[in-house]
Amino acid sequence: MQAATIGRTIGTASVAFGFFDTLYAYMLGTSVGADAKIFQAAGLREIGTGIAGIANPASSKPVWARFAADLGDLATLGVVAAQPNTRRKGALIAIGIVAAVTAIDFFAARAIDRRTPSPDI
Repeated sequence: MQAATIGRTIGTASVAFGFFDTLYAYMLGTSVGADAKIFQAAGLREIGTGIAGIANPASSKPVWARFAADLGDLATLGVVAAQPNTRRKGALIAIGIVAAVTAIDFFAARAIDRRTPSPDI
């Protein structure tokens, strides 16, 4: 698969996830025992990195930005799950989902880097 195809696919998925997170922020927040604003912010960030990925699909930078943000999301969900929370099970499920997406982003960014020639210095 070409680097641009990987970048465009991750970018499109990011925009879709971002709209979902933004539109269903209250439901998602309730399901893990967190404030909906966390999901609204994550959704807007997803849309931003997705647009960057679609605009420059052969670059791994938007995917690496997504990966870094995923790590932040994992940390945030970890804090939510560690607090006394009647929705801890939902938070742990969300951690598993975000961890899987983080792994996909990591491998996608590496794949783009491998397929993109490095500039001669």
